[in-house]
Amino acid sequence: MDFGQDAAARWNVGTGIGVAPLRYPGHLIVALFMELYDVTDANGEAPDFADRLVTRIVLGIPFDLLVN
Repeated sequence: MDFGQDAAARWNVGTGIGVAPLRYPGHLIVALFMELYDVTDANGEAPDFADRLVTRIVLGIPFDLLVN
């Protein structure tokens, strides 16, 4: 969660999950993030909910697992 203050105070919220190999929990392979920008639409820039909701999929390649 973060807070920005430009024209009006706005709040951003994000959450996500990640997938890692069982033996190497610190090596993230796939992550899914959902972020909601300007939750209250304080600046009036995106009145539709779908314009403020962003979903990202991040793929990671743990190179040290490929070498071993």
